Amino acid sequence: MSLQNASIKVTEFIIAGFDKTEKPFVVGVVILITYVLAILANMMNILFIIYDKRLHKPMYLLICNLAVVDILYTSSASPTMIGVLVAGVKTISYVPCFIEMFAFHLGGVMEMFALSLMAFDRLIAINSNKRKMGSTCLSHFIVVTCYYGPLFIRIVLTRMGVDKRN
Repeated sequence: MSLQNASIKVTEFIIAGFDKTEKPFVVGVVILITYVLAILANMMNILFIIYDKRLHKPMYLLICNLAVVDILYTSSASPTMIGVLVAGVKTISYVPCFIEMFAFHLGGVMEMFALSLMAFDRLIAINSNKRKMGSTCLSHFIVVTCYYGPLFIRIVLTRMGVDKRN
């Protein structure tokens, strides 16, 4: 028996896991409404910060950056889920799947870059006004903790075997 090299060309992926959803259309519409509201709210947040010169401060830069990351994270899976639940599309092509994964990865890289810039900015300003620097760093720490805390807890629980999804 001769062995030959075989290649498989993947053009699309089948999306599974929504078969047991009782009312997929209703769930899809709720996700669609939430998705549209999240995009609109984050866009308004970004526009307010851009157009109001008084908001061009490190704290608002962080909030603006979190809004961009939230748009990327939300856009990485929601459109596909809406398509599955509302339109019944059970597949995703290779390129859109790759773009969604890239958007998710890019969102985390952008966040770490912005945090690094803000930390550098605070180190430069450390001699100018220590009290102001402390309050700014504390507020940044609170926002970052609220943003990444739940994700960190989920990762820890998954590693411990508490949050296994079958």
